[in-house]
Amino acid sequence: EFPDEVLIIGKNGTGKTSILEAINILFSFKGFRKQPLNKIISFDNNFLIINSEIEADYNYNIKFLFSDNKKKVLVDEDEVIDIKKYVYNYPFLCYTPDDNGIVNKEQSLRRSFIDKTAFYCDINHYDDLKEYNRIIKQKVAVLEKEVFDRDYIDVLNIRLMPLIERISNRRKKAIENINKSMMEFYKSKLIDTDIAYIGYESNINNKDLLEKELIKRRCDYGIHRDKIDLYKEDMKVEKIEKFSSYGQKKTFGMLTILGAIKYIENFRKNSIIVLLDDFEVGLDNERSSVLKSQFSKGRQGIYTSIDNTRLEFKNIINLT
Repeated sequence: EFPDEVLIIGKNGTGKTSILEAINILFSFKGFRKQPLNKIISFDNNFLIINSEIEADYNYNIKFLFSDNKKKVLVDEDEVIDIKKYVYNYPFLCYTPDDNGIVNKEQSLRRSFIDKTAFYCDINHYDDLKEYNRIIKQKVAVLEKEVFDRDYIDVLNIRLMPLIERISNRRKKAIENINKSMMEFYKSKLIDTDIAYIGYESNINNKDLLEKELIKRRCDYGIHRDKIDLYKEDMKVEKIEKFSSYGQKKTFGMLTILGAIKYIENFRKNSIIVLLDDFEVGLDNERSSVLKSQFSKGRQGIYTSIDNTRLEFKNIINLT
């Protein structure tokens, strides 16, 4: 059982991260990493089952099953058909060494973090992204042909434009709200840290790229090329990768997640779950204590660490 705030402790390899990943899979249908679910199944098994009991207005059971590369979820033994709505109804955010949001080196994972935040505030974001990616695949296939249909490319571009506008606007709104929350934290001076903010760069105003795509035979225009970075406020053009220590980067990453949580909670008017793997690694005592206090305000937080020597959690699950 997981109280509102709980610390899972144990030596490396005892299964701390596996518990968080099970919750991640249960509510999002995927693990922390890019690899498919069949890659995380161990001991030569070909199936995965996650059983859970959810405490809400009434208690009910959720079971996730994965077998023969097929996923399904049962709520009190009834199969869920509308997966999009199911995922939307169980908002959560996590921070792990593999799923660390904005501070991840890969732009695709940074975009995914912002898209997840945007989705929890607008369920239509999922459909727009799905349709956008479908049309982009069509466009790539046409451009790769030795002789392509220019008129068809134009039709695809017309269909992409409203999707691009909606997706980009939601990303901007999510980033603006996360930045706002981060700046409020900096002003509180709860910890002494450099000030950083999320920068958003898109090429969607450069329509000249559409003509260049016909020459290069590749899709360079669109929100799949958006760049999301963390910048140091007083340097404007410098990304944090160039000057920040691991502890500072992790602090920034935690603050972006905290900002996303507040944006989602303000919009939905209820609290969400937060999963924090190896929470204290790279953080000094002061940062750990302050960040823990911020994450634990009225929401369920599930943390992992090797031990409980610094933050003295009251609720502990010991896997050693």
